[in-house]
Amino acid sequence: MTSATAPGEAGRATSTESAASVIDLTGDDVVLDLRDGEVASSGHVLAEARTAAFTDPRRAPAEPDPGLAKDPRRIPPAVSLSALVLGTIALLVIGAIGAALVVVGVLASVAAHELGHLLAARAVGVSASEYFVGFGPRLWSTRREGVEYGVKAIPAGGYVRLVDEDVAAPWRKAVIALAGPAVNLSVALFILLGVALAGNLPTTTGTTGDLGPVDRATTAVDRFWDATTASVEPVIRLPAIIVSMSGAAVKGDDVPPDSERLVSPVGIGRLADDASSAGWPAALILVAVINLALGLFNLVPLPPLDGGRVAAAGLEAGVSRIRRRRVVLTGKAFERIGIAVVSILLVAGAAALVLDVLHPLADPFSGG
Repeated sequence: MTSATAPGEAGRATSTESAASVIDLTGDDVVLDLRDGEVASSGHVLAEARTAAFTDPRRAPAEPDPGLAKDPRRIPPAVSLSALVLGTIALLVIGAIGAALVVVGVLASVAAHELGHLLAARAVGVSASEYFVGFGPRLWSTRREGVEYGVKAIPAGGYVRLVDEDVAAPWRKAVIALAGPAVNLSVALFILLGVALAGNLPTTTGTTGDLGPVDRATTAVDRFWDATTASVEPVIRLPAIIVSMSGAAVKGDDVPPDSERLVSPVGIGRLADDASSAGWPAALILVAVINLALGLFNLVPLPPLDGGRVAAAGLEAGVSRIRRRRVVLTGKAFERIGIAVVSILLVAGAAALVLDVLHPLADPFSGG
């Protein structure tokens, strides 16, 4: 899972302070605090708010966090190297080299997703303080132009910490949120195009190697479109799928079909082994499918997913238009919804893990 552009505790604190500075001033901006449903007093235009923070000693900017000037805490290199060596030996012993390659591809996809958020933020003038692949303790990091780039110990996603996104215009927030899924969907399409142009994309009559260049590209685009449209219904039916999977995991029967199941890391590992046994085109196709799923899933309009951030930006823009003045949505409401969504996804992940262990997915690459 990826917490797309999730600000994190430090990021949210900085963003809340920026938004709060708008409340104290006068002008055309209004802050709608969703914690109590009340509209705060009018505030300045954002540029004036930031200027006042430096000219008014009562609102002088806080001293920089001394922790930022120090080297961030990291796992000792000896521990990181030992874990890497032991992990590599384990993969070799169990013959899961194909799974390891797909895991690398998935992590690269997560890194590309977060890079999309970071580049989009820079393009629209929103600053960032951190870009990380993984969660938990730092394995490695470096700081460039005020942004800390690095890798963390738990390879379960990634994040970009934005420091002033809350006071950005709604369209900027939407652009940043959409950039991550757009990168994943683009990666999926390009992989399919590459496999098809190389003549290795399966068709109903053989492979794209039997077709001309134009037909190969057309087949890849058609396959991408078919997979995208076929994934929309399961995404819409996600609540029902989670309930069905949870019931099957608890009772041990009535296991839903493969097309109606979420996949845990165990299931992805088995699919990766199946794909590697079928050859490199199958492994690449699996990475494309994972990118497609990652992009579409993040478009679900619920926080903390990217789609939820787009929905919040749309709500902010709509309220601003209705009130005929700038409205900035703040407060804890979105965070509470996000916590509920994450809790449900954790339950779904646990159910998927149980089903993947007790009822493995069928090999989709057999005979293909």
